[in-house]
Amino acid sequence: RAKAAFVAVVQESSMYNLRATMRDIELRFNNAHGYPWIIMSERPFTSVFRKWIKASTKSQVYFGQALSDEWNEPTWVNTKIVEKVAIKMSNDKVLHGESVSWRKMTRYNAGFLAHHPLLKDIEFYWKVQPGSRYQCNIDGDPFEMMKRDDKKLSFAVTGYESENTMLNFWRVVREYIEYNKQSILPSNQTIYPWILDRNIKDEAYISTLQSQMGEYWGEFNECVVWNNFIIVSLDFLRSKPYTEFFHYMDKTGGFFYERWGDAPVQTVAAALFLKRDQVHYIKNMGYDSSIGSNCPVEKEAYSRLQCTCN
Repeated sequence: RAKAAFVAVVQESSMYNLRATMRDIELRFNNAHGYPWIIMSERPFTSVFRKWIKASTKSQVYFGQALSDEWNEPTWVNTKIVEKVAIKMSNDKVLHGESVSWRKMTRYNAGFLAHHPLLKDIEFYWKVQPGSRYQCNIDGDPFEMMKRDDKKLSFAVTGYESENTMLNFWRVVREYIEYNKQSILPSNQTIYPWILDRNIKDEAYISTLQSQMGEYWGEFNECVVWNNFIIVSLDFLRSKPYTEFFHYMDKTGGFFYERWGDAPVQTVAAALFLKRDQVHYIKNMGYDSSIGSNCPVEKEAYSRLQCTCN
């Protein structure tokens, strides 16, 4: 079967929320499958945390720690500027805008988690967000489906990223595209058109974009796959195109100077490097979080999967 695991990058204070989410997943799916859990943080977990998390599942649980030079601000980031930006975003009521630890976590998720030794033998991981709920029985085995059908990224919820968290994000993406077209798939083979806005009235600007980006011209419409829940291929996250794209984005400092999340980075990467049929929407997940939810609308599926979502 697929070599797979549930993975959560958490703070110790998330223990009760993580337990609730784990119990959902165990009840709705994993009691019958026994996939292991990998729980990560930037510092060692206490014995109390380990005890209560292990008690949430019959499966094996592994606890890991991120390397400090992968978790903390890199040398090219000015921490004084980051602090000023965080204060301004806090005053502007930007979600997570005040949090430097959130910036560190999303950067780690986007670029380094896939390379942690605990994941070295894993083909797919299911990203788990503490406090999210799974309110339907899981239909079949998503890991097996992804391996069988050559899927690289599965998701349940999409949405819009906040424009004020990524003012220079698309400018950097445009630069990457301009100099790396040889590593990008043709746009008509991918989900790239889904993230694109070409409703631009300025003809001169359109000409500039076309000159710079070729067939990939356009603006970002801020549509993203919400990756609070995704199931993703480690081959994809460790691939040369993905890692080069991440490091190109990272070198600009945008994870810290703005507030880039891992969701837009991984969404754009999927749009550039994966074929459309390698990206999969899971229809009846019964997933619910503060961001959005996914619930079956067909009565037959709702009843068969014993859903409790609205």
